[in-house]
Amino acid sequence: MRPVVLLAHSPVVGPETLLPLALVLAQGGWSTSVPDLRPVATGDRATAARLVIEALGPSGPDDHRVVLVGHSRAGAWLPAIGAALHPVGWTVAATVFLDAVLPPVAPCVPSATPPELAAHLDALTGPDGMLPPWPQWWPPAAVAAELGDGDLRRRVAAGCRAVPRRLLDVVPEVPGGWPGHPVGYLALTYEAEARAADAMGWAVRRHPGGHMAAAARPAAVAGVLLRLLGDLGVEGGRLDRSPHPAPGPIGVTAPTPGTGSATVDLRDPPVGPDR
Repeated sequence: MRPVVLLAHSPVVGPETLLPLALVLAQGGWSTSVPDLRPVATGDRATAARLVIEALGPSGPDDHRVVLVGHSRAGAWLPAIGAALHPVGWTVAATVFLDAVLPPVAPCVPSATPPELAAHLDALTGPDGMLPPWPQWWPPAAVAAELGDGDLRRRVAAGCRAVPRRLLDVVPEVPGGWPGHPVGYLALTYEAEARAADAMGWAVRRHPGGHMAAAARPAAVAGVLLRLLGDLGVEGGRLDRSPHPAPGPIGVTAPTPGTGSATVDLRDPPVGPDR
């Protein structure tokens, strides 16, 4: 039986950024979960794992395996999430970083926020230490280039909240012995991270679709993601187009989005080291 695919969005945006991908996977026969991780922005370092456990629930006899897919900033939390799932009966079959920052597991891992980006965000930070919602970090035309000008952009924007500037400096602890299972990297725009993943011997695939392609072009991203899962030895690494009924998504916690490359870097800033 196929594992559940847990899609973790960056805490600086909302689940709307990954719901289109989850729905494509569900239509292809995969069970998916998209927990709302926005509380991570103001919670403690255990918040992400707690929210994922609440979304998945206790494992049953036939669904005890999970694939963790983290987009953008969520990548930093994937090792801690995986470690927290084991005691409640879930086995991580694979971890995939989807155009995501990497945990500090090797010297080759990019770990610092680029100085020019840090300066830009510092300038946006209010007296209360809060950054405005993510779409306001960038020129409107740049956001439209990633998400279009229609329903998808409006839904993503509606799901974004102000976040503490200090969130960008959080480096979640990597549990000892991580990963202990296959790990892969799917690069959309984060080439430095993809090169680091390749240097660590991880499976790497690339798809030049823009940082928000999981929202704007989910079918293409789903195809590359499932080929990567096949590289990692996860059975069923394809979209099932057979006529039998497909299971619906599980744990989807936000409205179904619509659909829509920027000339500026639209990434969530990488999680930098504590300084």
